[in-house]
Amino acid sequence: MKHLAANRLGLTSEYYFSMKLAEIKQRIRDGQDIINLAIGSPDVLPDHRVVEWLENNARDKMANKYAPYSGQEDFVSSIRSFHKKEFDVELSPKEILPLMGSKEGVFYAHFALLNPRDEVIVPDPGYLAYTATATMLEAKVRTYEASYELTEQQVLDSISLKINERTKVIWFTQPHMPTGRVWSTAFQHDLLALCRTNQIVLISDMPYAQIVDKRIESLSSMTTQTDWYLELHSMSKNFNMAGWRLGWAIGNVDILKLMLKSKSNVDSGQYAPLQKTAAQVLLRSREIAVRTKEVYKARRAKAEQLLELIGAQVFDGQEGMFVWAKLNSDNSIATSEDLLNRHHIFIPPGDIFGHNGQGYLRVSLCSSIEAFDKAIYRINKQ
Repeated sequence: MKHLAANRLGLTSEYYFSMKLAEIKQRIRDGQDIINLAIGSPDVLPDHRVVEWLENNARDKMANKYAPYSGQEDFVSSIRSFHKKEFDVELSPKEILPLMGSKEGVFYAHFALLNPRDEVIVPDPGYLAYTATATMLEAKVRTYEASYELTEQQVLDSISLKINERTKVIWFTQPHMPTGRVWSTAFQHDLLALCRTNQIVLISDMPYAQIVDKRIESLSSMTTQTDWYLELHSMSKNFNMAGWRLGWAIGNVDILKLMLKSKSNVDSGQYAPLQKTAAQVLLRSREIAVRTKEVYKARRAKAEQLLELIGAQVFDGQEGMFVWAKLNSDNSIATSEDLLNRHHIFIPPGDIFGHNGQGYLRVSLCSSIEAFDKAIYRINKQ
């Protein structure tokens, strides 16, 4: 009998949260009141004008036609304005590729660049999709030390040790997920120099760039037109539009052409009214992001209170939409399961983000103050 599944799917497993959230849903169906503090799916509604903008854009007589493969003109224009306003970076339309969420950018970057046996260097702990998509394409994944406690020089040294003649891509997240660390401008300059020397594509993933208190520099502000780099951005977290699947890549024109070559053979572009609405949001990005930042700031204080009750150490200076904390024990899986079984609170263990996540927990800020208060009450009640 023929084997049904493609061999490449045997190289990785189903996304952890896909499996675990199915378990959580079943527990809820069974009558358990689970407080889910795991997934980074914003629960805050988009700005009140966004749905109205979408409705008006959907009424356009041309709305239901295919959108251009390279993106709706007004969306691309708004991305250019956004990068000039936020990062003082001038982009040409050729340096921009709209995406159906930045997560698909991870796949298309790898699909466009990697051959079997090429090597990708990713952070540990880090975003699971970097490893999964590279592995499915039969590339070899190497990890670098990205623990919060390390200095930036130690992180750079760890990256340098993993580079060889097969290294094709290096990833970093700004701010880093899951630790919430903001990489300095000097770190990015040094990493870019390392990639130039070794002819490696450097990819900066920036899905939380607008919900940070610190000003962060864009990798694109440090590059030249000949640099092999990409930078991914998202509407999901920054503007509470996760389900809308809107994002974009900027970077080296030749790399973006390769991504478009593969992407144009898979989809026919994002729905035009969605892109038009996204353009209206980006033109008001600072105004809209302020409210989201205020919500997460209040929740961060509650998340830190909860983690301290559990006995975890919270690191200062974290940014983004998660809180990363160190336990007294390396057995974070057992702690996570104990919280779920005894208190009906789901906080994922750091292990799922890599070997260096052992002994840590990651709390999402995508739950209400009331949910955090309920979780704190349950822990205090024990």
